[in-house]
Order: sequence, then structure tokens, then C-alpha cells
Amino acid sequence: MNQNDGTNSISGRVSAIQKNNNQIQVTIDSTAFGQIPPSGENGSLHNFFYEPGGISDEQMVILQQALYSKIGVTVNFQMGGSTGRTVNSISINTAVITINQNMFFCDQNRWSPKGVCYQPQDGVDPLSDNNFSDIQNLVDPQTPYGFTNLGINCLRVYQVDPTAKHDKVMQLLAASGIYVLVGAVNAATAITGTASSVPTTTVTRVKEVADAFAAYDNVLGFSISNELLDSNDQTNYGLVSIVKQVKQQMQAHMQKQNYRAIPIGCCTRDDPAFTFSATQAYTCGPADLRMDFIGYNAYRWVVDSGSTPSAGTINQYYLLYQQFQNFPVPVMLTEMGAQCTGGRNWTQIPYIFGETQVSSTPPNSLSATMSDAISGCFAFRFYEQGDGFGLVNNTTPPSIMTSGNGGGYQDLQAAYNKITSFTGTPNGVTEVKCSSLTGNPYAGNNASGGLPSAVTVTLTNSITSPANGTTITFNYTLVKAPTPTDWISAATIPPLGSAQSVTFPAGTMAISMVYETPGSQWLQGCQLQGASLLALQSGDTIQGQWESPNGNGICPIVTA
Repeated sequence: MNQNDGTNSISGRVSAIQKNNNQIQVTIDSTAFGQIPPSGENGSLHNFFYEPGGISDEQMVILQQALYSKIGVTVNFQMGGSTGRTVNSISINTAVITINQNMFFCDQNRWSPKGVCYQPQDGVDPLSDNNFSDIQNLVDPQTPYGFTNLGINCLRVYQVDPTAKHDKVMQLLAASGIYVLVGAVNAATAITGTASSVPTTTVTRVKEVADAFAAYDNVLGFSISNELLDSNDQTNYGLVSIVKQVKQQMQAHMQKQNYRAIPIGCCTRDDPAFTFSATQAYTCGPADLRMDFIGYNAYRWVVDSGSTPSAGTINQYYLLYQQFQNFPVPVMLTEMGAQCTGGRNWTQIPYIFGETQVSSTPPNSLSATMSDAISGCFAFRFYEQGDGFGLVNNTTPPSIMTSGNGGGYQDLQAAYNKITSFTGTPNGVTEVKCSSLTGNPYAGNNASGGLPSAVTVTLTNSITSPANGTTITFNYTLVKAPTPTDWISAATIPPLGSAQSVTFPAGTMAISMVYETPGSQWLQGCQLQGASLLALQSGDTIQGQWESPNGNGICPIVTA
């Protein structure tokens, strides 16, 4: 037990919760985390918390859910007072999801979403803390129509409110082993199909969502657009570049704030005539320029109730495998579950997760493991909204849908619960160069105009007048027409200070050196953009000094 200013903490797995009158006994097995409990004992530590006041109702719910899910926790509490021990906070020991090549990983093991789309009401944040009781009900294993019984490990949420509080709900989901794919835009801030440049409102919005959710380890990723390209806008070839620039700005903001590197991607519709080319362009280029993942909304699997999949239906999934097998990033089916006569039976699940192989139709009859190319899926959708796609009636109380051509909760439950591990072999593809996508109109419009790849250079403070020098700062921006708030500090060098090595990321649109005057004003001394910026190579040295005209001249570059 660690003690600091009267605060104690212990980490482990909740192994028992018992109530006896006003006393609540929570048993936390700290040996599961390799820790020795107080007084040198081996085995479990019994922590006693007393009501009222010792532990909140929400904290008890979180501990109970962690008990059911067998997920580790850290409990911080204070000793003494009328309540004995008072819980200050609980944190869930959630393993963050990472990306290696075209797959997700959790604690070095392959991971994929067994998900469901969850947006009970368009435009209303379903993850804000005022929804705690609703989420509590849905993660309760006793709720027959809930998340836990369905066997999911991830939610896809389309819109959130970055000004709302989310700590309690996100912590409860984490205690339930549930990650979240967070939609970073809403109807008012989403990029539209007619856009010709990066909307300021979109950039502001995605930064706000990053600020609101970056602290939660159970955020799988951020989606910054959904089905942007359609049949009306497919010839607006610059849209892919705009989305990628928004990604770069959101990514730069998170780096500047020292947030976790949460994956950023986008979701597209399934219209191969143009969306396949678009997804190729979304994912070409260096890692810091491309999307981190692709969501593909695909409703190809149509198998009527009581029927078995036809060769033609299975071939549709083989074509998806073929389409994405060489992508350098994970591809998820972010919506799936077509309506079928008599309701959905979710027979596609074992194919998606590699339990059953997909195959092409004769005469080729080729077979493949779909999970080598596809990383999980999200069933569309949890609550019925009048279009027949719901798994659960959005009534009071809710109930499992049993009529119509959608539904299929119990079949999906059975299929998801059979998936207990995730298989698949990474494809070894780390980058697809945009220049290799010859004839792809979206890749042709893909260049941001900035650095095509990251460069590591040396920066010097070369100002010697006055003789004792002055402080300079190098800044860079990822925006073509930056405002003052779009500049990111790269390095500050004191008067006559030592040179510094700095890496400017791919997509950098301009570099500026500013210097401090004797009157403590900051003025520009030199800059790099356009051709002078694109000439920059790793190993070069940028000399920070005043250049005419009026400090707007090109910073001198000494080549390696």
C-alpha cells in the first residue's frame, strides 16, 4: 500500500464484493499485479469502505463491473474520518490498442472490434455522464438486451459533445472491457462533398474532441469523416487531400499537447466504383500523412432467415478481402448487417473473424482468411430508429427486436460469443507510395503542398547583432493559410545558444524563425515555404538569422 499525504492506493483485480449492513467489503487481489499487500502478507488485501460517504454509488458500479470483467483497477483512498476509508478515485488498468502494419494489437496480442454502432439519438452525445444510468443498465450482465450479453468489446459512436463530462461513463465502459471509436465531427462541422479547402470549423471541432477524449485509454480511435464521398461528389478529387490535412492538424494538436497517439481515420461507403480508389488514396504516403485506419460501411452480406450463405454471397466477402489485402493500415467494417427476409442471422461473423474461409466463385474457386485483411466489424445498429436496422427496440423499457427484416440480437450474440480470440497474419506492408497509384484521381490530388515526408535537421541561432545575441524560436505550421494559433513551436534557442536537432513532420507547410527584440517584441527573421521548403532534406542545417526583405527572406540552408 502506497502512502502519500494520507492517500493510499492499491492495484489488482477485484475478486469479491460483499455487503453487510452499512459495511462494504471489497477484496482486491494485488498479487495479480505482482504487488505485496501491506504488512508483508501474501494473497489478497481486504479493503473496507463504509457507507454513507465512503464510496459513491457510481464507484461501486465500476468496481462491480470490474469484478465481472476481471479487469485490473487502482483504488486511491484516504484513511480515517467517520467513514473509515474514503475512496478518492478509481482508475481502470486498460491496455491501449496499438497498430502494427494492417492490424490492431492489445498487449502484444491481435485484437479486433466485435462492435455495435451506438447512437440512440442523432446529434446527442450518448457517452456524457448524464447517461451513466443507461450505460450501467446496458453493461449489466443481467440485462438480457445489453452490451455484455451481446458479447461486444467496442462501440462506434457518431457524435459527441466535447463540452460535456465523460469520466464516469468512459470509466464504466473501460471496466466492462469496452473500447470506443469516437466520431470527431457532427452535422455542423463535418467536411461536405463540395469543400475545396480545409474548413476551420472542422479543425476546431476535432481538436476539441481530442481534448475531451485523449485521456481515456479505451478510445480505440477518432473518425473524422463518414461516407463523405458519394455518387454526387465522387469527382471532387481534392476531398481526400482535405480529409488527410484535417488528420494531420488533429495529430499535430495531440502531439503538441503530449496526448497519447490515438489513431485517426475515416469511414467510407461501399461503392467500389470510386470508394476503393479513395481508400487507396486515404492510406498512401508516410504514416504521419495518411489515415491510421479505414472504416468501410459494407452491406454486401444478404442471407435470409433460415438460409445458408450462397457461393455468390461468400464471393462478395472474398472480393472485400482481395480489395484490402495489401493495405498498410487496419480496415474495419464500421457498418454491416443488411436487412434480410425474416430478419438477420449474422452468418457473416465467422467469415469476418477468420473462423471460416471466404472463397471466390468458380472457375477460380480461390480461398482466403478474411481476418488477414479485415480487422473486425460493427453491427448496424443497437437501437431501432424507424428504419428496421435496430437490434433493440428503443422503448421504455427496451426489448429485443423479434420482427421485421433487421434485428437478430440473439443470433449476433451467439456469433460474437464464439469469437474468443483473434487470428490473422500481418501483410508486411508498411507504406504504399502515392506516386505508385497511377491513374488514381484521388491520389493525384493528394499532395498537401507541404513536406512529403518528415525531415530531421539542425537549427542554429546565427544572430550575432547585437554582439550578445538574442533568443529565437523556430515554428512550423500544417495549414496552407495559417492563423496565429496554427503555428506550432519546434525549438527555442537562447542567445548564442547551441544548435538543436529537430524533426519537422510530413505535411509541414511552412517554417518560420522569429526573434526577440530588446523591447521583448517578437518579429519574424526568416522563413521557408514553397520550393525552398520542399528542397529541405534530412541532415541539412537551417540558420536562424534575419533575412531581407523585412525578415521575410528565405532562411539559409546548409546542405548535408
